[in-house]
Amino acid sequence: MSRELEPTRRPLFIPSKRLAYLLVGGLLGLAGCQPQLWNAYSSPDNQHCLVVRSYPMLVALPGQGSDASGTVTLYTATGDRLHEADLDMMQHLGQVEWQGDRLSVGIGLDTVSWPLPQKQAATPAPADGCHLFQP
Repeated sequence: MSRELEPTRRPLFIPSKRLAYLLVGGLLGLAGCQPQLWNAYSSPDNQHCLVVRSYPMLVALPGQGSDASGTVTLYTATGDRLHEADLDMMQHLGQVEWQGDRLSVGIGLDTVSWPLPQKQAATPAPADGCHLFQP
Protein backbone atom coordinates (compact mmCIF):
# COMPACT_ATOMS: atom_id res chain seq x y z
CA MET A 1 0.00 0.00 0.00
CA SER A 2 1.44 3.22 -1.03
CA ARG A 3 0.41 6.31 0.67
CA GLU A 4 0.41 9.50 -1.30
CA LEU A 5 1.52 12.70 0.36
CA GLU A 6 -0.81 15.56 0.02
CA PRO A 7 0.70 18.90 -0.97
CA THR A 8 0.57 21.43 1.82
CA ARG A 9 -0.82 24.85 1.19
CA ARG A 10 1.27 27.83 2.27
CA PRO A 11 -0.08 31.29 2.85
CA LEU A 12 1.05 33.98 0.43
CA PHE A 13 3.16 35.83 3.02
CA ILE A 14 4.92 34.16 5.90
CA PRO A 15 6.75 36.58 8.21
CA SER A 16 9.95 34.78 8.97
CA LYS A 17 12.05 35.08 12.08
CA ARG A 18 15.05 35.88 9.94
CA LEU A 19 13.34 38.93 8.47
CA ALA A 20 12.34 40.12 11.95
CA TYR A 21 15.90 39.67 13.24
CA LEU A 22 17.26 41.52 10.24
CA LEU A 23 14.92 44.48 10.74
CA VAL A 24 15.55 44.70 14.50
CA GLY A 25 19.31 44.36 14.00
CA GLY A 26 19.28 47.07 11.34
CA LEU A 27 17.36 49.47 13.56
CA LEU A 28 19.69 48.80 16.49
CA GLY A 29 22.68 49.29 14.22
CA LEU A 30 21.39 52.66 13.04
CA ALA A 31 20.66 53.77 16.58
CA GLY A 32 24.12 52.68 17.72
CA CYS A 33 25.88 54.79 15.10
CA GLN A 34 25.26 58.06 16.92
CA PRO A 35 28.47 59.34 18.50
CA GLN A 36 28.46 59.81 22.25
CA LEU A 37 30.27 62.51 24.21
CA TRP A 38 33.39 60.98 25.72
CA ASN A 39 35.17 64.08 27.05
CA ALA A 40 35.36 67.84 26.57
CA TYR A 41 38.42 70.03 27.17
CA SER A 42 37.95 73.75 27.71
CA SER A 43 40.70 76.18 26.71
CA PRO A 44 42.34 78.18 29.53
CA ASP A 45 40.62 81.37 28.32
CA ASN A 46 37.25 79.57 27.90
CA GLN A 47 37.00 80.70 24.27
CA HIS A 48 37.28 77.20 22.74
CA CYS A 49 36.30 73.63 23.44
CA LEU A 50 37.79 70.37 22.20
CA VAL A 51 35.04 67.74 22.13
CA VAL A 52 35.90 64.04 21.94
CA ARG A 53 33.12 61.71 20.80
CA SER A 54 33.19 57.94 20.48
CA TYR A 55 31.11 55.69 18.26
CA PRO A 56 29.63 52.85 20.29
CA MET A 57 30.61 49.31 19.38
CA LEU A 58 27.66 46.96 19.00
CA VAL A 59 29.75 43.94 19.89
CA ALA A 60 32.81 44.11 22.13
CA LEU A 61 34.48 41.79 24.55
CA PRO A 62 35.45 43.00 28.03
CA GLY A 63 38.38 45.40 27.81
CA GLN A 64 37.72 46.44 24.21
CA GLY A 65 35.82 49.65 24.97
CA SER A 66 38.81 51.83 24.10
CA ASP A 67 39.02 50.13 20.69
CA ALA A 68 35.99 52.12 19.52
CA SER A 69 36.57 54.78 16.89
CA GLY A 70 35.77 58.44 17.45
CA THR A 71 36.32 62.06 16.49
CA VAL A 72 37.94 65.11 18.05
CA THR A 73 36.33 68.42 17.14
CA LEU A 74 37.42 71.94 18.03
CA TYR A 75 34.59 74.41 18.63
CA THR A 76 34.37 78.03 19.65
CA ALA A 77 32.55 78.74 22.92
CA THR A 78 29.53 79.79 20.82
CA GLY A 79 29.37 76.37 19.10
CA ASP A 80 31.01 77.12 15.74
CA ARG A 81 32.99 74.13 14.46
CA LEU A 82 36.59 75.00 13.53
CA HIS A 83 38.47 71.71 12.99
CA GLU A 84 37.86 67.97 13.18
CA ALA A 85 39.95 64.79 13.04
CA ASP A 86 39.09 61.10 13.19
CA LEU A 87 40.36 58.62 15.75
CA ASP A 88 40.79 55.01 14.67
CA MET A 89 40.69 53.96 18.30
CA MET A 90 39.84 56.01 21.37
CA GLN A 91 43.01 54.80 23.07
CA HIS A 92 45.02 56.67 20.40
CA LEU A 93 43.99 60.02 21.87
CA GLY A 94 47.10 61.53 23.40
CA GLN A 95 47.92 64.72 25.24
CA VAL A 96 45.86 67.88 24.69
CA GLU A 97 47.90 71.10 24.94
CA TRP A 98 46.58 74.65 24.64
CA GLN A 99 49.55 76.78 23.51
CA GLY A 100 48.47 80.42 23.28
CA ASP A 101 47.20 80.69 19.70
CA ARG A 102 47.41 76.93 18.89
CA LEU A 103 45.95 73.64 20.05
CA SER A 104 48.02 70.46 19.83
CA VAL A 105 46.33 67.07 20.09
CA GLY A 106 48.17 63.76 20.11
CA ILE A 107 46.47 61.29 17.77
CA GLY A 108 48.25 57.97 17.61
CA LEU A 109 51.91 58.60 16.83
CA ASP A 110 51.13 61.98 15.24
CA THR A 111 50.35 65.36 16.73
CA VAL A 112 47.71 67.53 15.11
CA SER A 113 48.18 71.26 15.58
CA TRP A 114 45.34 73.66 14.87
CA PRO A 115 45.46 77.47 14.94
CA LEU A 116 43.04 79.19 17.26
CA PRO A 117 41.24 82.27 15.92
CA GLN A 118 41.81 85.61 17.60
CA LYS A 119 39.57 86.46 20.52
CA GLN A 120 36.42 88.45 19.89
CA ALA A 121 36.69 91.47 22.18
CA ALA A 122 32.95 92.21 22.01
CA THR A 123 31.98 88.67 23.06
CA PRO A 124 32.51 87.93 26.76
CA ALA A 125 33.90 84.49 27.50
CA PRO A 126 31.49 82.10 29.23
CA ALA A 127 32.44 80.59 32.57
CA ASP A 128 33.22 77.32 30.76
CA GLY A 129 34.14 77.08 27.08
CA CYS A 130 32.43 73.68 26.88
CA HIS A 131 29.09 74.71 28.40
CA LEU A 132 27.23 73.82 25.15
CA PHE A 133 28.55 70.25 25.12
CA GLN A 134 27.92 69.04 28.65
CA PRO A 135 25.51 66.08 28.87
